[in-house]
Amino acid sequence: MTGVQTCALPIYFPELSYEAYIGALAQGADALECDIRLTKDNQLVLWHDADMRRISGNSSKIASLTLAQIQSIAPVMTIDQLFHIAINAKKALFLETKHPVPTRGAVERELMAYLNSYKSLIEKSRIEIKLMSFSKMAVRRFSRQSICQPMQLIKDFRTLRTAKTKDVGIGIFLLRNRGELIAQAKAQGKRVHIWTVDDPEEALWLANLGVDSITTNKPALIRQALN
Repeated sequence: MTGVQTCALPIYFPELSYEAYIGALAQGADALECDIRLTKDNQLVLWHDADMRRISGNSSKIASLTLAQIQSIAPVMTIDQLFHIAINAKKALFLETKHPVPTRGAVERELMAYLNSYKSLIEKSRIEIKLMSFSKMAVRRFSRQSICQPMQLIKDFRTLRTAKTKDVGIGIFLLRNRGELIAQAKAQGKRVHIWTVDDPEEALWLANLGVDSITTNKPALIRQALN
């Protein structure tokens, strides 16, 4: 296989669910990715949207509910559950904090405090953990710790030019007609991570351009293409 890391969350299971992550491992994913939000009682949960409408039909916002209230509406994983899956499987983690949120930097502080409580375990396991966000302020907070690697997620070409982190995450939609951006980032010494790629031909194209990881909904298909 090429040196491209496959970071995965399969589409065959509920979004950000236990079944999805176990399915990703079964399909050979090298890393697990998630979106993180903070509940009213300061619990770190895996959830993409600000509210629960798209998944559960409930319009309540994650930030306004306690973990118990959220779990009474829909099965929601905590960062603790995902972390131990990754540790036991010795798989890398890509953790994204979502913004804007009413608590601002609290989600980064809670996440870094949680990971610091397992510093020795992380070092012993030697798994790679990347902390990422579209928010530059969030990425600056991540840069203040030493056990995980901060990653700037890129929303436009200007953000790519000004990113200060060694790792950058770029959406495939920005690259389809601008493949030279990867070479430019590489020339700056960046490690380049691309999301979300479910087309085998696009995955091969990206691998040939030298990207470091590909996030996909279909890890088995993409791994097969890269072999």
